[in-house]
Amino acid sequence: MKQWDQQLIDKFREGDTTAFKKFYDSIWTRLLSFATRFTNDEDPAKDIIQEVLIKLWNTKEDFKTAANVKAFLYISIKNRCLDFLKQQNLHNVKHQQLSYQLQSEGENNHEQFQITTELLEILNNEIKNLPAGPRKVFELIYFKEMKVPEVAILLGISEKTVMNQRSTAIKLLKKVFDNKDLMVIIYLIINLIL
Repeated sequence: MKQWDQQLIDKFREGDTTAFKKFYDSIWTRLLSFATRFTNDEDPAKDIIQEVLIKLWNTKEDFKTAANVKAFLYISIKNRCLDFLKQQNLHNVKHQQLSYQLQSEGENNHEQFQITTELLEILNNEIKNLPAGPRKVFELIYFKEMKVPEVAILLGISEKTVMNQRSTAIKLLKKVFDNKDLMVIIYLIINLIL
């Protein structure tokens, strides 16, 4: 790293947002490429990088050199990507278990299986279509099983904002399911989210 990079890091440690932005801009493309190699999708890679950058900013005083910052970023991003992949795998396993369970209940439940499968697809699509804030909060709380205070710290927002965004996500998802069979929805939510 060049000498000016160390000066930039020193300013960043002092809370200079301009220095942080310069460092961020200089490394963003490499971080995105690195994270995308794990996730095979830029959207979750970007979310992961944002989470790590928030953590970096919140602990900026702990870093003495640009090399320390880079090491932290790459190690944290790798770990978050691996967590993301484990969570995706868990989500897929739950989906497969639900599908298998519905199939094994016999031909009489074939229609319910189809409805549940469609609801699952709708739920996944609707979660992806939520506004960024509510979507991120919803995923952290229900898929990563984080508590409201943890989400607030991670995202750098107040607990009240976290609760409001969670509520917004749930309200938006409920609208999608207004005309669906309530028992199927409850079963789906219990088995997939809780």
